Amino acid sequence: MSLVPIFGAVMSLWILAGALGVVAFRKLLYSLLSLAWTFLGLSVLYLYLGAPLLAAVQILLYAGAVLVLFLFVITLSDPDAPEGPDTTPALRWLAPVVGLLFLGLLAVLGLWTLPTITVPALPADLGQVAFGFLFRHMLAFELLSALLLVAMVGAVFLSRRTRAGGNP
Repeated sequence: MSLVPIFGAVMSLWILAGALGVVAFRKLLYSLLSLAWTFLGLSVLYLYLGAPLLAAVQILLYAGAVLVLFLFVITLSDPDAPEGPDTTPALRWLAPVVGLLFLGLLAVLGLWTLPTITVPALPADLGQVAFGFLFRHMLAFELLSALLLVAMVGAVFLSRRTRAGGNP
């Protein structure tokens, strides 16, 4: 018996456990750690499927940048703020029902065979991808980095002004 299907099943359970933790935990920091667990599991699954570039992007971009951004937002929020009243008690039973219906729809669609799609040839190595980012799409790459920098400076400015004066 080959261990390959067992490894795939274990990794799928790892990712599902992390994803369930993201929505199940009440504390934001625990949800963030669970999201990191899910991102790490996805990167291992990408390595398992033979896509090391996607695994590296998953760790660098999502586990690195996105999680740091979420952590930044969590630290800017007020941890002592009281929770508001639960305004959606009727949705507590509706959300699992809709989720199960969606899962059933995906299972039915998965049973049908989809037409084969031809995929254009992708760059063979990381150097070609880097060349595309840093030369062909350099303007878009730099504009995105400037936009993220302005957003971060604006968030720091707004948080400093709110904490110093009490009111924005």
